[in-house]
Amino acid sequence: MIDKNDTNKHLYEIITEDLIEKINDDHFGQSGRLPNYLQLTEMYDVSMSTIKKAMQLLNDKGYLVSRVGKGTFINKKLLRFNKTEVAPTNKIAFALINYNDANFFDILTEVEKLTKKLNKNLEVHVSKTINAHEELISKLVSNKEVDGLILGTSRKSVFGVKLYKKILKQVPAFFCHDIYDSNVPIVTIDNYKVGSLAARELLKKSEKKICIVLDENGYKSDDLKLEGFLDELESQGESGRCVVIRNSFKNKGSTYEDGFNIGNVLDLENSEIDAIFASNDEVARGFKNALIEKGYNFPQDISILGFGNVKQTQEHDSSLNTIGIDSKELGGVLFNNFKIIFEENEYKVPSKVLIEPKLIIREKN
Repeated sequence: MIDKNDTNKHLYEIITEDLIEKINDDHFGQSGRLPNYLQLTEMYDVSMSTIKKAMQLLNDKGYLVSRVGKGTFINKKLLRFNKTEVAPTNKIAFALINYNDANFFDILTEVEKLTKKLNKNLEVHVSKTINAHEELISKLVSNKEVDGLILGTSRKSVFGVKLYKKILKQVPAFFCHDIYDSNVPIVTIDNYKVGSLAARELLKKSEKKICIVLDENGYKSDDLKLEGFLDELESQGESGRCVVIRNSFKNKGSTYEDGFNIGNVLDLENSEIDAIFASNDEVARGFKNALIEKGYNFPQDISILGFGNVKQTQEHDSSLNTIGIDSKELGGVLFNNFKIIFEENEYKVPSKVLIEPKLIIREKN
């Protein structure tokens, strides 16, 4: 119940605050539809003019969208973080599952520079498993050890589903990967365009079939790459030339060994494959070396394209072509979002920001 006797605020302001609290607590369910004005007057036992003022204030704050003939709904394109009275820790945590995450080093370097501009320190936490990763996040949030989180993971357990839904109510958090079933804001590369770009590039070099190698374990980022890849081939009338390999990678992070094993068992001659896109640089490197051992020459016999611009891969193979992300742009988006959150009374950030992929050519033809 609201306190109508609070003389420090107008009644419509008290109702607005109560509605915001209900919105943040998912009171209006998955549809996000609010009661109509008449129902709200009955709910709060106030006049229609008071409800209209409260709803106008909610609308001005960006909380509402109206749909003709359907009603008023929560604006899910803007995600908000509840402000707490806890003293700031001046720390932002970058939580990863392993050091092989694509672009980890570049993104880390950029984010570290920008957090200093916010007078915050960056803490890096690396977990070996998804469960350990989520337990760490739960600890950081529940103990109020950080002012913000950057999460480098691309899937989650059942525990994680519940965990991430609670994060927004306690601490600002951003994913650096596409992820299914999450209300945490995402700042990441446009994976659909990654797939499209890979297909366009390999079509220039392929005369036979093009293979795309992905993880089969439900990564949304891989699903989007595949969708973009197939759509691009279809748009150019080449959909019949695609070979899709969805492998259950044994190693965390889709590693060199995974790629080597696939390349070792794949019969390229009978499959007529002369171009490969692997959704991870280390998989691409392993695939390439397995084929070199079979006597193939690059790029004369076969073209291969990786993803991630991973530093570890560059150290072993400086000639591997790849698709990467502009880490400065990604870091800049994270910086601007955190800046808004830490400096504004109203915490509003886009639910998703996609960074354009860039083609990185290193191969000497």
